[in-house]
Amino acid sequence: MNLTIDTNEGKWESAFNLIPGMASKQSKNKIEITLKSITTPILPVLNKNFVFDGKKAAMLDYEIETQLQKFKCANKYQAGNFNCTVDPLTCSCRPADDNVNCLCTEIIKDEQIFQESNNLPFNHNGILVKVDHGEITAFPDLTSAEVQIKIEGMILKTEISMNTCIVRANLTGCFDCKKGAHVDLECKTDFGSTLANIICPSAKMAIPCRPTVERKILSIHFSTSDIDETCEVFCGSSPTTFQLQGKLAYPEAALNDVIWNEEYGNKTAPHWHLKLPNMDITNLLKLLIFPRYLFLLIISIFLLILMFYCILPLLTRFIFSCILNTFVARSVGNNVKLQSKYM
Repeated sequence: MNLTIDTNEGKWESAFNLIPGMASKQSKNKIEITLKSITTPILPVLNKNFVFDGKKAAMLDYEIETQLQKFKCANKYQAGNFNCTVDPLTCSCRPADDNVNCLCTEIIKDEQIFQESNNLPFNHNGILVKVDHGEITAFPDLTSAEVQIKIEGMILKTEISMNTCIVRANLTGCFDCKKGAHVDLECKTDFGSTLANIICPSAKMAIPCRPTVERKILSIHFSTSDIDETCEVFCGSSPTTFQLQGKLAYPEAALNDVIWNEEYGNKTAPHWHLKLPNMDITNLLKLLIFPRYLFLLIISIFLLILMFYCILPLLTRFIFSCILNTFVARSVGNNVKLQSKYM
């Protein structure tokens, strides 16, 4: 900890090496500093499991982690020799005459594990997770410390600057995604330096403000596309407000996530289902005009037109003809029998 004291007698600077629970003293100016505690905020990313292949590392999603746990190896050497154990529920087998037919879960490909959105380094809301000398290390930037300071022969005064903070925000990114939406904040004061506390319906944050524009980029998770929030800024003499507005996109990669679900009991085999995103029609249209999906969209429209204008009328005519021929044939047969009886 670097401490600077500016008095009438001059400016004094000193560095303190703080250890939690122990006091660090400076006898010259009769200052004692004690680090009472260090608090790291709750960060969900620290509870994640990671996979490392020796070159690159990635965070594991719940679905991928569930599949990987079905194939367990004691160490890297055993995995190289394919000397591993497989979960008995991975395959569903049935006897068929002299053979046994089995349906097994497909092994996940590397492309599914090492997705771009999951790869390290991962920087999110003041925490950096990266591979450091073969180990996965987290570097939090939002750690808070409780410090106790004892000073003899001095008077402590609190100074509050009666300034005003002006904040502007630009919202970009995606909703319902891992990295969240990016909020680019710009803060400026009419004079002096201060700390602006911002309270929005979806998040609370604090950013430094100076007469020159200070920028800070944060991440906020939203569950909807259209965002329109009124945020309050508490700083100096009076609070101010600003609008946090934007239209967020749904991540394209999420549409390719197919989840493997296994249900045992009444059902004898696992099944696939697609997890459909909760997006509005605007984002869906934007996604469909991407080059990857444009060709599929054109083919789908062509097949729909062909079905409604060509195949559907022919099918209707065929069904109607079959019904008509059936009833007409029965009526003629009854009339013939009736005439032969009277003769």
